[in-house]
Amino acid sequence: MEPLNVQRVNVLVDYYGLSMQDADDAWLPAMFPEGFTSGDFGTEHPGRVDVTTAAHTHTIGFTGQVWEQEPPPLQGVWDKTAVARIECRSGVVRLWSMSGPGLDDIRLPSASTMWSVRIYCTGREDAARAGRDGVPDGIERYVTQFWPAGGTASSPSATAGSNVRALADLAHAGWQPSDWARVMLHRRRKNLAACDTCLRRLRTAL
Repeated sequence: MEPLNVQRVNVLVDYYGLSMQDADDAWLPAMFPEGFTSGDFGTEHPGRVDVTTAAHTHTIGFTGQVWEQEPPPLQGVWDKTAVARIECRSGVVRLWSMSGPGLDDIRLPSASTMWSVRIYCTGREDAARAGRDGVPDGIERYVTQFWPAGGTASSPSATAGSNVRALADLAHAGWQPSDWARVMLHRRRKNLAACDTCLRRLRTAL
């Protein structure tokens, strides 16, 4: 059995914080680093998984393997491992550090919104040692294995995207103001995640 694809990227991490977060962050109740705790390794939050790296500021090597079904665990000696689940409605996992999103993403097939992920890490002691006097580059390395978790996310129907010119358009269409709308206004989002039922209502009304 072979992975569907393998993606290798370098990620600049600061303040020990790394997160794998859904690129569609409009639905997230809390974006990274909110709720991050030092020492987390494979800690689940809605739409993201947090990891504490070994050095304060450094570049890590990150390999993302995407599988059609649960793969065999990786062999070898690893400093740390974890298993977690992540809801990814966009099909794109964005790698975040404390200062914001990185330039590279891990792309998943759209067959599932809920994914299992195994996280493997090596080079932590060397990275921590090198980080005392400099900015390590590629010493700490991660390998992740993503595969469908066998079910969709909390919503019973699939999600899709819809663009509107302004949230005021929703009010004109008979949608009442809500906490969700206020969050969207605050984030200045126009790309809305909607279930099939709501999407049909939007397209009919707008």
